[in-house]
Amino acid sequence: MVCKGVGRVEAERSINIELLPGIEDNQLIKVNGMGEAGERGTAAGDLYIRVRIKPHSVFERHATELVVAYELNLLDLLLGKKIEVPSISGGTISAEIPAGFNLKDLLRIPHEGMPRFGSSARGDLLVSL
Repeated sequence: MVCKGVGRVEAERSINIELLPGIEDNQLIKVNGMGEAGERGTAAGDLYIRVRIKPHSVFERHATELVVAYELNLLDLLLGKKIEVPSISGGTISAEIPAGFNLKDLLRIPHEGMPRFGSSARGDLLVSL
């Protein structure tokens, strides 16, 4: 490889990037000094990475809120049984449907959604019945 008089050569390299929980779709990550090398010995530029998040097979994401569909058995509802819905961590969450709850509304389970980026707080899990 030849520098062609500009003091740099073309090459490939691998870098590891840590993606923090709660990162959003289309979010930009800046990695200082990992862009193209500067000309004639100047500092390297910055690398910008645009994050694309694949849709999940069970959950629909709205910022820090997650929506999950749950098929409700009418008899279980009438008997007041708790429902078991999937959680983003892989387990299940037990929830009770309040008396008089409008089944067209979303049942909100606080602090069981996506982590908030850069925080230990979480959004809510919304259950579509």
